[in-house]
Amino acid sequence: MTARQQPQRPKPPSSRAGEEIVEAVLAAAETVIDEDGLDRFTTSRVVERAGVSVGSLYQYFPSKESILAELARRLERRTQHRIIEILAGSTGDLLEHTAGQIIDVLLVGIGGLEFRRALRRAVPQGWIEDTASEVDLAVRAQLAGELARRSDVRTGEHALMAWVIGHAIEGAIEAAVLVDPELARSAPFRAELVELVTRYLRK
Repeated sequence: MTARQQPQRPKPPSSRAGEEIVEAVLAAAETVIDEDGLDRFTTSRVVERAGVSVGSLYQYFPSKESILAELARRLERRTQHRIIEILAGSTGDLLEHTAGQIIDVLLVGIGGLEFRRALRRAVPQGWIEDTASEVDLAVRAQLAGELARRSDVRTGEHALMAWVIGHAIEGAIEAAVLVDPELARSAPFRAELVELVTRYLRK
């Protein structure tokens, strides 16, 4: 399979037993990536770690690429849910605090930096474009509402402001995670991202 070929989506389980197999496979796949790295990621290692049969794995996941793509989709959704939770609970928080919490999630908060980096390297954006677009819309809508509510944010077109600052932060973090993970781990990098957000948004 070439990098340009999108793998088939996993077959949706139709029973509780099937759901348990899918969850076991995905949890095992995440562990294999964390412990052994992407270069040693194989369906054989996933099966061994998950405690399921090869046939059970292939019943739901046609290839190792389909496992990786589903992990990336889940990472997108988990990140979305956590950011929306932060925004929903940010009443009364300083702008710097809320920005810092969201930046922490985007950097290392879900799955860890090395896991995120491995998935970014292994999964072309086109494989998960539908999920990524859905997540982006949901987060931007929540962020725009939060900007409109806050008294410490300047006036403006809040939906556009959410788009600009969201993509600026994501782009900087994406570059750091892929090209310079040590930078992504550093306190000065985080501080600069928080400064970027607050200077752009503050009244």
